[in-house]
Amino acid sequence: MHNPVCPLNRFILDTPIVKTQVNGLQFHVKRDDLIHPELNGNKARKLQHYLNLNSPDITKVISCGGNQSNAMFAISVLARIKHWHFEYYLKKLPDQLSRHPVGNFKLACDNGMEYREVESFPELRSTQDTIAIEHGCSEPGAEIGIAILANEINQWVRAKSLTKCSIFLPSGTGTTAYYLQQHSQWPVYTTPCIGNADFLRKQWSLINSDTRTHPIIISAKKPVRFGQLDINHLNLWKSLQQSTHIEFDLLYDPQGWSALLENRSKLPGEVIYIHCGGLSGNTSMLDRYNHFLSKQHSGMNRIDNAM
Repeated sequence: MHNPVCPLNRFILDTPIVKTQVNGLQFHVKRDDLIHPELNGNKARKLQHYLNLNSPDITKVISCGGNQSNAMFAISVLARIKHWHFEYYLKKLPDQLSRHPVGNFKLACDNGMEYREVESFPELRSTQDTIAIEHGCSEPGAEIGIAILANEINQWVRAKSLTKCSIFLPSGTGTTAYYLQQHSQWPVYTTPCIGNADFLRKQWSLINSDTRTHPIIISAKKPVRFGQLDINHLNLWKSLQQSTHIEFDLLYDPQGWSALLENRSKLPGEVIYIHCGGLSGNTSMLDRYNHFLSKQHSGMNRIDNAM
């Protein structure tokens, strides 16, 4: 059974920017996690042009990626809202996940996603009745929603009469950071979460080889491999909730905040941190942490979402 559709009028078109402190340092957080209860963060921005698409010929959307991808869940919500069939290609599922679906995978399946297990991802092509969305929603159409995000920040900065500021967000494919820089009046800083700095530069060069158009990369002193469990990241995630009263993503945000806190002095003026959503994946991440910690410390208290 599909979940009931959360109506489009639940979208916040201009999300708030709130002031907070972390480790005694002041930051502003752009609360894009509040865009919509399900479709939010940078995935909502990237998919905004599809939400506004009015084409009765479109009946299907296809994509590919990881089995706990935030993009997968976001596209499943888009498909449910638009009444499109959603077909998703992924690598062979782990037996545990296949038997007991959790996290974004379960949520996407509940939304009606039809998945196909493949050894390698097929080439995705749009047709008259089908929209093909690239892995991670990293496609040119994403610029439309991200340009709106940049404009919201530009207007906020002007309204606050700030003379200098920096924008920061963690990056997967780097799509959001790149298009944000193209439309922002202020420098955009980011840190790589999936690959390294060379990976981000390569992704951006595929769009524009002129490095002057690229965001500025900063890295944590001890970057953590994407998806790897790290106790320091878990502790930082819990500390962020206690100090900011904001829930962050457990996969990207600890890496992002680590790099930001270590490099704060390099970012001029007020710092605006873009909350890129992704909270739907925290359930499966917490399950992984609980399983990992139960092996390390028998009898420990279970870690639950504190928000």
